[in-house]
Amino acid sequence: MRTLKNTYFFAVIAALTLVFCLGGQAFAQSGSIGVVNIDKALLDSKKGKTANDKFKAKQESLLKDLETKAKALEKKVADFDKQAPALAKDAFEKKQQELIKERDDFLNLRQKANEEIEKLYNDSMKPLLDKAMSSAAQIGQDRGLMMIVDVQQAGVVYYQNSIDLTADVSKAIDK
Repeated sequence: MRTLKNTYFFAVIAALTLVFCLGGQAFAQSGSIGVVNIDKALLDSKKGKTANDKFKAKQESLLKDLETKAKALEKKVADFDKQAPALAKDAFEKKQQELIKERDDFLNLRQKANEEIEKLYNDSMKPLLDKAMSSAAQIGQDRGLMMIVDVQQAGVVYYQNSIDLTADVSKAIDK
């Protein structure tokens, strides 16, 4: 009984070894893997540069406005801190409540600005990102690749330049 189990076990191991060995050779012969840096492809394309420049200009404008409002609020708080010891209790509490409301308004404004920045990015870059992904997939199919890995997302440490499709994807975005 024990020898039958041992024989069965070794037969399974031999079969798995054969499958892995032959499967590895088939993998090496039938296709390969390509890599792409989608972010670089987007920023290297003309359309990507244009969209990114427009996005950055709008982002900077929003952030500059926020910075101006933050500095104004900081100045009001600093002025309040200087005046606080001389204020009567009622005046102190009233001014404190005003500053708390202004702070809350600023925090809401900042949240809305962050949401607007995210929407601007998605509106300007998402269509190009979709095109980059579909272009990478089409290039992979045309070249008979089994898989394409985004080097930014997958944490790829090393690859040969010969499998890098980034420049081809960047060109495809502009078509």
